[in-house]
Amino acid sequence: MDPTTGEILAYVGSYDYYMHTPQVQGDYDHAGIAFRQPGSTFKLFTYLTGMLKAGMTASTQLWDVEFTMPDGGGKPYHPMDATKEQHGPLTMRQALRESLNLPALQVTRTVGVDAIIDTVHQLGINRDWDRSRIGLSFGIGAGEMRLIDMASAYQVIANLGMRVEPTFIYKIVDPTGKVVKDFSKPESRRVIDQRIAWVFDDILKDNTDPKGSFVFGPWTTIDRPAALKTGTTDNLQDVLAIGFTPQRLTAIWMGNSDNSEMRGISSALGPGVLWRDYMKTVVGGLPVKWYDRPEGIVDKVVCMNPALLGGNGSGLLPGPNCPGSFRFTEHFVQGTEPTTDDRSFYTSCGIRMVAPFADWQGAYNAWAAGAVSGRYSYGRFYWTICGFVPRPVEPSGSPNPSGSPGPSGQPAPSGQPAPSLPPRATPPPPPPPTPTKRP
Repeated sequence: MDPTTGEILAYVGSYDYYMHTPQVQGDYDHAGIAFRQPGSTFKLFTYLTGMLKAGMTASTQLWDVEFTMPDGGGKPYHPMDATKEQHGPLTMRQALRESLNLPALQVTRTVGVDAIIDTVHQLGINRDWDRSRIGLSFGIGAGEMRLIDMASAYQVIANLGMRVEPTFIYKIVDPTGKVVKDFSKPESRRVIDQRIAWVFDDILKDNTDPKGSFVFGPWTTIDRPAALKTGTTDNLQDVLAIGFTPQRLTAIWMGNSDNSEMRGISSALGPGVLWRDYMKTVVGGLPVKWYDRPEGIVDKVVCMNPALLGGNGSGLLPGPNCPGSFRFTEHFVQGTEPTTDDRSFYTSCGIRMVAPFADWQGAYNAWAAGAVSGRYSYGRFYWTICGFVPRPVEPSGSPNPSGSPGPSGQPAPSGQPAPSLPPRATPPPPPPPTPTKRP
């Protein structure tokens, strides 16, 4: 697709039109008709909703910590990341580029499923779901969509917030040469602030940069700036890659027609590599181009661990206790940049940890206990945490967490707990190992 005009320049609906097996129903258009789960490619819309509806930014602090809560049927819902790791506090940029499930679920609960659906509609996708049957997992791609619609929604981000309807036809000309219908000059309309779109373009660009990519770069670089997001569903039923430059956007889905599990494939090494090879071909003759920085973008240095697969960051201005190496220059829509430092988060005895929802606090306390014991260090740093099991006494005048919301509610307010451990020296971190995270 040309994201500036909406023209569909190439389209493949199946592997082989004449092949008919349970796994390959060749005469079925998997790109334009099939509704499949988009997996983590959908997280873009979840985080976009966080910016549009909840005032979040690329440096908003989120938590990559497991939790358990009832699902819609009253059964326990205990999601995990694909790697089964827990990285603690991190920023939206880290959460999206590393495709972590738990922070995306936190945002889903904060903004609500209805708000995310509204964002999908705002991007121009006329699709709805049975809202009585969807829950938090919707925010990480459990709602089915067509691949053509996913590409069309990503087109808005690739076109700096301008929506253009996709078209397969350039012109219709009758036998006399008269132009009956001309689609060569499509109408466009602004649906997203270009500054917000630009920030997401910048985040997704990390995934094709071999120097800055934390998961995919070595496999998906196309030797020029490009944005990319991949997705994988449960049991490897679907793997996707959607990425773009300013001139071209390509969306790829792989799977079996009968929903059977695939083997020996991942989103990076399957559609990601195909996306890389195809994009190298289609943009090879085009000028190397990236998006100009819009007016109204400001930069701030925030406290964030820049290490591979790093967590442990406040996303705020560095305070006196922010580790000296935790510095990252983040981009903000003017007026949304942080103005306070993180001394309320980093203290002399470690970090103050308050779960975003009161009913998640117990799970977060359990994570904290494991973190200070070294269970969740992952070779990057030792954790020192103020306030975990037994739960500290709230300081005078500080509100206690109150009423936990349902899956679409707002987070309950919570005061900062007082430290429950005496200060202790932070031991030096061990040398970081070579990352082994599975794409």
